Amino acid sequence: MTSPGTGGHNMAATKGQPTLRAQWLGRELKKRRLAQKLKLAEIAEILGKSEGTLSHYETGTYRIPHPDLLEMLDQYDVVDKTERAGFIKLAQEVRQRGWWDGYQPFLGNSFADYIWLEDTAIKVRIFGLTFLDGLLQTPEYASELITNGPQRDDAVQVKRQIEARIMRGDVFKEDHEKSFEFLIHEAALDMVVGDAEVMEGQFRKLIEIAEYNRVEIRLLPSSTSRHIAAGIATGFVYFELEEPLPDVACIETPAGAIYLESPDIEAFAETYDGLWNEDALSPQESIARIKSRLKDE
Repeated sequence: MTSPGTGGHNMAATKGQPTLRAQWLGRELKKRRLAQKLKLAEIAEILGKSEGTLSHYETGTYRIPHPDLLEMLDQYDVVDKTERAGFIKLAQEVRQRGWWDGYQPFLGNSFADYIWLEDTAIKVRIFGLTFLDGLLQTPEYASELITNGPQRDDAVQVKRQIEARIMRGDVFKEDHEKSFEFLIHEAALDMVVGDAEVMEGQFRKLIEIAEYNRVEIRLLPSSTSRHIAAGIATGFVYFELEEPLPDVACIETPAGAIYLESPDIEAFAETYDGLWNEDALSPQESIARIKSRLKDE
């Protein structure tokens, strides 16, 4: 499966692996139930549901009806207005469908989770080592990667992956306070995808995106080795989320995306901050270096 960063249900029960947001909601509710020393059977009786249904609520495989959620919050003594609103908002997001959910049949839950994180985060920090993130890619660059990927023989799959990747770029034009940081290793610029014309267009796209508000691009010189010393040998994306959600780091692998949560991702944050603040070129120097790769510069 092509991983999320590269491109690569209305029923009560969700199909397959529950989404991250459904898992988080269920997990947090279970923690609150246990904190009140309440048994599953007790809450099931209060709600008039089976223990099996409550168990599915807590694993995220069943979506929680709004009346049930409110009763659970009451029983779990969640009375703080801000905290309560956070649970209700998360439950609404579990039920709502974003544009990305329409691509789930082609790209799987992993893609839907990734784009939901991208949409929900207050800040997205992306460290690219060998290729440019999907948010930065031109249609030509994306097409070259996808048509040579594992689904290259499935024309519909390829078409939908390219569509989804290009649609992600609309996030820069939306009216929101979300900020994006792109830390790009120079190796990603040296990697020729397609031909010189494709790369020329891609470099111009980077320069264009750098002009957007709340977007900052910095290049990491090839001589930098801090990330290697920290044991980080691949790129990653760090999503800063509002409470009650944890911050999340996403690492891409050939088998799909791996999601890690705070506090287990401190090493990623510390390494990124060191690279960004101490090793990376300034935004102005970075754009100048990208421009130097253009034929007419």
